[in-house]
Amino acid sequence: MAHIVDAEVRHARRRDDLIYAAISAIEEEGVGVGMGRIAELAGVSRPIFYRHFKDREELDELVRRRALALLMHEMLPQFGFSKPPMQTLRGVITAYVTWVVSHPRLHQFLESGSSGSGNVDHCAVMAKNEYITVISNYFGAVVDLSEDAARFRVPLASGMVGFADAVMRRWLMDPEPKMPDTELAEFLTVSLWMMLDGNLRSVGIVIDPDRPLEEVIWPARRRHPAPD
Repeated sequence: MAHIVDAEVRHARRRDDLIYAAISAIEEEGVGVGMGRIAELAGVSRPIFYRHFKDREELDELVRRRALALLMHEMLPQFGFSKPPMQTLRGVITAYVTWVVSHPRLHQFLESGSSGSGNVDHCAVMAKNEYITVISNYFGAVVDLSEDAARFRVPLASGMVGFADAVMRRWLMDPEPKMPDTELAEFLTVSLWMMLDGNLRSVGIVIDPDRPLEEVIWPARRRHPAPD
């Protein structure tokens, strides 16, 4: 029994190594890198490579999931109720822009369709849903202060993610962008704050962008009891 477990552990570790080899190949040679080249860079034959994956579609999906995990690893530590919301937003956006600029080909692969379908891969949708969920949960403590605001919690998070994604994509397409990446991050931060702040003000909720969110939430809850 122990040898079976050991074999499964070795298989999982080898599979993990091959996923990282695929990521390295994409970052070095682009999203169109072939399976044979990935196997070559991993130091294994193509048949051995395929022992660990059902097909290229499975490998692509696992690479996208790993890329998303790497990006979220940079973004998630920026969230925190003990920090002012503007500082949090700036930290999240800066982490996002920095990662994309550092890994443009991996980001392109994360956002692209699978190699065989030519359509947007469901992992790209999954990535956006992950961002939406995190942002919605973070600002939900404020948005849920009123029934009117609670209704636009998910649409607002979706709009913020969609805006940031569209701006980032367009910036990456420009061979000579007029904004450096640091200025782009600040533009996104201010724009997304205005989107959030404007919608909250429309239902009578005003939060100080420079006060820790935990200091904003509880006084506001006394003024605006949460809906039942």
